[in-house]
Amino acid sequence: MKNTIFLFLAIVFYCIWFFQYFLSYIEGANSVIAMLLWLCGWIFLFGVACFHLFKWRRETTKNNKRLFYSILIFIFNLLSLVKPQGIIDWEKYEDENLLVAVYIGVVSCQTTLKLRPNNNFKYINSCFQKDFHFGTYKLINDTLYFEVDKNLGFMDKSTYAILKKSNEDTSQYRILDLYRNPKETRCISFFIKKINWQELKKQK
Repeated sequence: MKNTIFLFLAIVFYCIWFFQYFLSYIEGANSVIAMLLWLCGWIFLFGVACFHLFKWRRETTKNNKRLFYSILIFIFNLLSLVKPQGIIDWEKYEDENLLVAVYIGVVSCQTTLKLRPNNNFKYINSCFQKDFHFGTYKLINDTLYFEVDKNLGFMDKSTYAILKKSNEDTSQYRILDLYRNPKETRCISFFIKKINWQELKKQK
């Protein structure tokens, strides 16, 4: 009975890790408390695996199930460290990105802004975990006006951004200056990694 419960908990834990991308759509799912709970689960499974491996080594008649489960846990725990965001890049199955802009903050925390067809955008905070937020945008000349349901980090309901071209190549937009609202004089400068200007202009 204990082994069944443990196996069930282990499966739930690794499924949460594997599908955590979808949990990022749930507000608070990637909070500090959730991260601490996940860390406690990781340590618990690692400890149980070490315990069973120790018992297996001391057994006169070897129970190879202990060895199998221990190795399996060690492998999945290692994978969760190497690939903390999961093995599969689920984002590649989403809509095409017309513009991708990135801002690197402190301790390598990253904010990504993705503009998509039908005037939809995705705002991603990536620090220790990912948080997703969504809204709509409108492009007028080289200025983007965003609409969100609530304040998101450096974005509020009056946020806008100005697209700037490269000094070296004036045919390409390379910088996106994001302003929280019209009263702000300070902006956050995003580097534009990708832009499909012809399609973006069609998003009215």
